[in-house]
Amino acid sequence: MIRQKQLNVLLREALVQKIASGEWRAGQLIPNEVDLAQTYQLSQGTVRKALEWMEHAQLVIRKQGRGTFVLDRAGVDMTERYVRVRTAFGQVPEADIEVLHTAVAEATPDEHAALRLKPGAFVRRITRVYSIEGAPFAWATASLPVALFNLTDGEVNSLVTLPKIASRCGVLLGEGEERLRQAAADAQVASALRCKAGTILLASEVLTLTVNGTPAEWRRSFRKLPDGYYYSVPIGVAATAD
Repeated sequence: MIRQKQLNVLLREALVQKIASGEWRAGQLIPNEVDLAQTYQLSQGTVRKALEWMEHAQLVIRKQGRGTFVLDRAGVDMTERYVRVRTAFGQVPEADIEVLHTAVAEATPDEHAALRLKPGAFVRRITRVYSIEGAPFAWATASLPVALFNLTDGEVNSLVTLPKIASRCGVLLGEGEERLRQAAADAQVASALRCKAGTILLASEVLTLTVNGTPAEWRRSFRKLPDGYYYSVPIGVAATAD
């Protein structure tokens, strides 16, 4: 039934789609390894590898003696998976986040390209500043497809982060790509981060996808990291051989 790509990769894609489509809902017990192996005509070892990957991705949770369940992400803090800045002690900083502006508008050509939108699509734009003990260290503007995230301004102001927004809208976040470079702060960024225009900062562009590969957010940001803070990026890949 499944034969071309590495089998456990194709299987996990099929199982993830069941969660993304709502066929398997949060908290639901999913079929066991034996049943899945029979359904997809694969070995239990292949099924086990797919489920292990899904557990690592925080899509399912295994409960000893009870089975494997779809993880209810509403009760899980996903921030660490999508924030790479760390304090000197290796922790995600507890930043104060202020929404400076949010609005819904027709997507620009750049937003169309980044988010792979249909003609005439609308996005919600959110501009935020992140501070620690009153000192701003990051400015970011994000574009989210309205088709995925139909929120009011009040909801955006209360939810603040992408994982919380995704949880409210029933969207399962998956992988993403972040591109880093150095760039000079323009007047708007300099004002928000209390530095001189032209100051060289760490610039970041992030595209976050849903678990089934649909673009969920395109975010552009500038950072001036506090002393002792660093940027943490996992490297290497998990084995996927059958």
